[in-house]
Amino acid sequence: MHLRVLSRSRQALLELLDIILLSHEPVQVEPEEGLTTGNWIAIAAIVLPLGVTMVWGFITLVFRSGKIITSIEFMGKNVESIQESIKPLPLIEDRVNELWRQRATKSDSPIKLNDFGQKILEESNIGEFTEKYYSAILEKVKVREPANAYQAQEILIDEVSGFKGQGSYSNDLENAAFNSGTDVDTVLLVAAVDVRDKVLKDLGFNRDDIDRHDPKK
Repeated sequence: MHLRVLSRSRQALLELLDIILLSHEPVQVEPEEGLTTGNWIAIAAIVLPLGVTMVWGFITLVFRSGKIITSIEFMGKNVESIQESIKPLPLIEDRVNELWRQRATKSDSPIKLNDFGQKILEESNIGEFTEKYYSAILEKVKVREPANAYQAQEILIDEVSGFKGQGSYSNDLENAAFNSGTDVDTVLLVAAVDVRDKVLKDLGFNRDDIDRHDPKK
């Protein structure tokens, strides 16, 4: 595209120069026409600066067009660079999620509650919540058809976290978080880990197979 713009501008420049040069070819002036040599000099004094101005304008236009095209190409490369830099974001999200889990769990596989998680479990009484809604929790996991014990664990954690913000559960969860001095997200993580083994058994999975199917292992 850049080459086409320069080619067209160069052709227009040549045509303009031809017009200016032709306008200054020797002209035979008949006396009866009333134009003297002085008249032609005066006309040339007007036309020449105008022609030079037009030529300079064309040159400036070509230069600026080139700069604009170059800027557009540069912007396009920057957009591609930004798109490439966005790709690692899911990996960063996984790392943040993993660090958040370690607040209340041990990083062993399968994960289990650490001392802080056990404290939350006891003070929040979240076990009463999972017992009350166990059938709904089990059904939510079953519908997503986990293929192995690890998938069932991750789906369970995801589904239990989904109770947050739902009106009918809000009071119970907010009270549990208040009683344990933490947030609703952490309380729900503790609830999911606490009830995991029971869910796996009811789905026909073995807790000891979680590590075997963990893609991080």
